Amino acid sequence: MEINNTNYPANAFRLCIDGIKDGLSGTIYTPLTKEPINFVGAESFLILDTMFDEVGYPQSFQDKRSFEKKPEKTNEYRGIPEGVVAPEEILDKMGKKATFDIIVTSRCNTTWQGVVLLPGMDGGTPFNGDLELMETIDNLI
Repeated sequence: MEINNTNYPANAFRLCIDGIKDGLSGTIYTPLTKEPINFVGAESFLILDTMFDEVGYPQSFQDKRSFEKKPEKTNEYRGIPEGVVAPEEILDKMGKKATFDIIVTSRCNTTWQGVVLLPGMDGGTPFNGDLELMETIDNLI
């Protein structure tokens, strides 16, 4: 998967970190929503999991449990969604302290798998789970 001016995958997001004191804070940009997502605390940017459920991509491997009588299936495949934001609009955004492009390749065992990329650099650092993602970001900062 490649990120460039003509392609920013729907399963990717740009993590712009503006503060690291007292936990991470900043803004998330994704091709799936026009509005940026502000976050405080490293765990809070995982709200993207809900957005991935809504669009069905990357597809979740498990249904979420619920006490409702008829829980709505959230892991149905709906195809790859079209982005609502142009790639160059996302690529122009930079954090004050750090910037990462994160591609979520799968959501297996109720966690994320994927790769963390530094803008402008080839290759990336793979991660296998939310905790490993946070450790990778910590190490790269």
